[in-house]
Amino acid sequence: METKNKSLTVSRLFLALTVWFLVYKLTDHFLTPVLSERIPEVVVMIITSMIIPYTISLGAFYLIVRNMEIAEPSCPEIKPVPGRLLKLLLIQCGLTIPVMIPINMIYKLSGRDMPGITADQILEHLVFYVILLLVFAPVMEELLFRKLILDRLTVLGTVPAILISAAFFALPHLYSQGPAQMLYTFVLGIMLAYVTLTSRKLWPAIVLHSLSNIYGAFIPTFWPKDTPATLAVYALIYIILMPLTAIILTVLSRKEIKKVCA
Repeated sequence: METKNKSLTVSRLFLALTVWFLVYKLTDHFLTPVLSERIPEVVVMIITSMIIPYTISLGAFYLIVRNMEIAEPSCPEIKPVPGRLLKLLLIQCGLTIPVMIPINMIYKLSGRDMPGITADQILEHLVFYVILLLVFAPVMEELLFRKLILDRLTVLGTVPAILISAAFFALPHLYSQGPAQMLYTFVLGIMLAYVTLTSRKLWPAIVLHSLSNIYGAFIPTFWPKDTPATLAVYALIYIILMPLTAIILTVLSRKEIKKVCA
């Protein structure tokens, strides 16, 4: 594929994603104050974070990309057996949290509140966030980023498709949840694009996305950190054991990675 056509592909997808995001946020901005005066908060949250992004906004996105070229993945197909999915889950969990630590430390040292969903928000609307983070977001975000976007980026080749789709996945999270979450979702996006291209299926990414949200959102929310011992165990797992496991598994998988990315 010519460089000019590659640039047009990326630019068109970026435009579509921008339109999707603007329609979503502008509708949210003008609609939320009106709805908040008339209906319960949780219903407003459902409308603004579930319905609008994947009806009006997604429709606008699809109108821009619907006629774009789609190519079959050029990488070898690898069956998504349970052992392989477990390995990819351990890698993505081990690598996503550490990339957030430097930025989170900067926020802590500066005395600023970190953007994004807090533990208190999750606990206040637990049922909503269970549905959103474990079912709705994994399905709909994978449909958008790993189906509609990644399918159209495969014309660029395996590595560019993975990296660019991961960047597209991370950008909206920069606005909504801050720079730390942007790095988290970029790494997560690489893993989810990798498993989607190699499996030729969307469901493995949906499963890994949901499990990643359990690891990144729900376990930290419910983990007791009120004593030095529990805090030490939490740090040991999230900062040492899981990253070390991810690095070891990545090294052991280097032949597969080279074959896929060749």
